[in-house]
Amino acid sequence: MLSFERVMEAFREHLTEDTGVEVVPTRHGYTFLTWDDRRENWDTAEICLTPEALLDRLTGEVSFETAVTIYLPAVTYDQPLTIRRPVKLVAHDDGTTFASPVTVERLPENTVVDMHVVLQGCRLRGSGGTGIKAQAPTYLDRCEISGWDVGALAADGGWIWVQRSDFSRNGVALCIDTNGSSSWSSNIYGGRFIRNGTAIRLAEMPGDWMTLRVHESAFYDNDTLLDNLCGAEVAFDENCLEQT
Repeated sequence: MLSFERVMEAFREHLTEDTGVEVVPTRHGYTFLTWDDRRENWDTAEICLTPEALLDRLTGEVSFETAVTIYLPAVTYDQPLTIRRPVKLVAHDDGTTFASPVTVERLPENTVVDMHVVLQGCRLRGSGGTGIKAQAPTYLDRCEISGWDVGALAADGGWIWVQRSDFSRNGVALCIDTNGSSSWSSNIYGGRFIRNGTAIRLAEMPGDWMTLRVHESAFYDNDTLLDNLCGAEVAFDENCLEQT
């Protein structure tokens, strides 16, 4: 499971630089302290009984421009996960699995950052529902997404980049249904789509000018390769492979 040590390591640089915040271990859990320079005394003390509570507290303290990487343990998370800030989640070499939906919440309207949410090497394995719903820019890098009604959904405010990821046995593997995002490009690179009902569904794209470009991707035994509901331009390069 997620540990206090992993959370502290992810935010170590921020805690070193921010002299107004300190996190200390106690027998009851980790305590989040804020310092009052004027009074030269601690201003608030908040107990965090679980690593998840500490992660939420630190996430709210750190600016979106601060790079945060969390190295996940080799476990299966069976509760839904909500991501509220740019972060990189790196799976363990022995495998990290999400068996419940992952939601990436929309960034504030005035937020302009180069940071994105990144899932690297993660397995999203479900039995219906939506595997990951991205309402902010999100990378799927070397991930495996299987068993969902919709494997990955880019909703309003979001975008999904696919990099060397596998989609198998989903109703719809990848669905783009967004009218805009703070950051996007049109590439799917190195995806493998295997035995899905629909491999790619385009319901809405950020602009009429945009062409979805699919590079070096393979499509095996999908009922439908492309369901282009919005009539967007789509270009498959010569290195793509389709087998039925």
